[in-house]
Amino acid sequence: MLSRWRQWVDRVARLGVADAGSTDERIYREATNLSALLILVLACFWVATYATLGLWLSAAIPFTYQLVTLAGFVFLYLSYPGVQKPFIENELSKLTPEQRAAMEQLQAADAAARALARRLQAR
Repeated sequence: MLSRWRQWVDRVARLGVADAGSTDERIYREATNLSALLILVLACFWVATYATLGLWLSAAIPFTYQLVTLAGFVFLYLSYPGVQKPFIENELSKLTPEQRAAMEQLQAADAAARALARRLQAR
């Protein structure tokens, strides 16, 4: 069981490290991820303590930190090489036909807007 936790912590530490230039930068990014993970875990106790005392506004501060940190980890995971494309393909496969038609219209409108922007920049 401990081995699984170590693997999980190692994966979190390596999020966003693939494009690190030097060894020092890689170590800095890993340390930043691990410190954010530690604070994320400790914030659970902070939220629970303030919520137990009925201080909901005070509990909202670390809870917001938790949400932002989790969103950052998800962003780093999705920006990891080889993860984003299969994730998007999986999510698009779950769309209904109406949603697929709307996505196609959105992509066509986006392509038209990009073409217009290129023409305006060329002037």
